[in-house]
Amino acid sequence: MAKSKPVIKLHPFIEKSGVTPGTPEAVLALAKFFVDKKYVEGPRKDTRFGKFMGLNFAPWCASFVSYIFQKSGAGHVVRNAQTAKGFVGCTAGINGLKKKGFETVKVTEALPGDIIFFDWEKDKDPDHVGIVLKTNPKKKTITCYEGNTTNGMGGSQSNGGGCFKRDRRYDQVHVVIRPKYKAVSAPKPATPSAEGTAPAA
Repeated sequence: MAKSKPVIKLHPFIEKSGVTPGTPEAVLALAKFFVDKKYVEGPRKDTRFGKFMGLNFAPWCASFVSYIFQKSGAGHVVRNAQTAKGFVGCTAGINGLKKKGFETVKVTEALPGDIIFFDWEKDKDPDHVGIVLKTNPKKKTITCYEGNTTNGMGGSQSNGGGCFKRDRRYDQVHVVIRPKYKAVSAPKPATPSAEGTAPAA
């Protein structure tokens, strides 16, 4: 029997932004939305991402990535990587995404919208996950949108409690996975208030 496909509405920001759902641009736009609004977790790690994934009050970097893909129209990328909605653990996410047929690429070849996993201790056990924004070959760093990290001024990089744009060193990267994107509809006209809205969904 085929696994069920959850019906998930686009985030209101995506509906108003003018970007085409299901594209890297949509994924990055929604991730940026939460970074720009300086989203932080509530008491005991209460987050909308954890609630969405059915694993609230727990580390949520993977839940953030799954939520972003689902709510930007690219849910097919993460769907059933571990659960019906995506993945909540890094190792499970890597295994699930590879099983779905997505290729791994060198960090020097990473593109905007790729899913990137990090290994701080270099013990081949992934600690954290984010979404690639851009690479910086001269500095050998990669800029990412991430959930459940810090602003870089101390605290846990894998369990830091907020959404931030971070620059990471190439040698901190465990693996980069290249999703297969597909647009789900034509873009809608952007509304002047789209950037300033903070919908609850």
